[in-house]
Amino acid sequence: MPSELHIYLQDIARRLRLAAASRAEVLRELADHVTDETQELEQQGLARDEAVKQALHRLGGPQELAGALYAVHSQASWGEALLASLPHLAFALLFALHLWGSTPLVTAMLATAAFFSLLAWRRGTPVWAYPWLGYCLVAPAFSGIMALAAVTTGAWDFFNGRQPPLEVAAYVALVLYIPIVLWFVISTWVRAIRRDWLYASLVALPFPLITSWLLLLGQNGGMFAYDGQRLQEADGVSAALFLGLAVVTALVYRFGPRTQKVAALTLGLGLLVVLAVVGYYGNLASSVAVPIVLVGAAILLLPVLLEGRLGGTEGRSAAPQR
Repeated sequence: MPSELHIYLQDIARRLRLAAASRAEVLRELADHVTDETQELEQQGLARDEAVKQALHRLGGPQELAGALYAVHSQASWGEALLASLPHLAFALLFALHLWGSTPLVTAMLATAAFFSLLAWRRGTPVWAYPWLGYCLVAPAFSGIMALAAVTTGAWDFFNGRQPPLEVAAYVALVLYIPIVLWFVISTWVRAIRRDWLYASLVALPFPLITSWLLLLGQNGGMFAYDGQRLQEADGVSAALFLGLAVVTALVYRFGPRTQKVAALTLGLGLLVVLAVVGYYGNLASSVAVPIVLVGAAILLLPVLLEGRLGGTEGRSAAPQR
């Protein structure tokens, strides 16, 4: 392969945020197209190097071409968009029917998300699987946070001369549990970031809303207060928020240009965070607004910042050899 063509394709590959198989196929098609164009130009009397330059010039700049190719190949079908939105719709229905207090039902829904996530993981993680993966991480992520809070509280009581509420064996189990669950959550999210930070944000999309709801739950009696009037009244808000997550997710998958995807994700999540704070707590000046906004901001910013450090899409710079 002429070095100029190889450099051009490498530049395209670095900018082309597609799955490895799709990216490799696109690059092969581009290489074949340039080769055919080069041969035609050589038959017209141009030298080899000049023919390659002319063929590449006709394709356009790498940035513009990569953007156009991404818009075409990243646009999901309506079926894929619906499949990606399905877990959000399921949780919207759960709150609309006031069934979130049913432990077996919630457990079954999270187990279903875990099953589909595992199945998708074994098949190379198709794009629709990332929202499912997010619900797979909900239980371990929040249980890890609660375990860390319990250990921290117990340590504080101990060093201040008070009797910790749990037995020593329980604290030992929690200390062993925390690094395991953190490793699982972080390693899974890192894999999503390496695929594309946009999908990593989709994985974590429910977390600000679940955080805001758990804070409301804590203020109104905890998990076993699901018959409380305030929580029953909040179910309509929760159903609307998860329905909003489904709409945002569908838009991200259905849009082609990356700028449209990022705009839908950013504006959609920002609006839902505001609605969650106002709907649950009455106004944006509530003290719980800060942690909820911080979780939402982290979902949008951390994947972007970490993608460069983690190497971005795995193998993105690979160009076909000829």
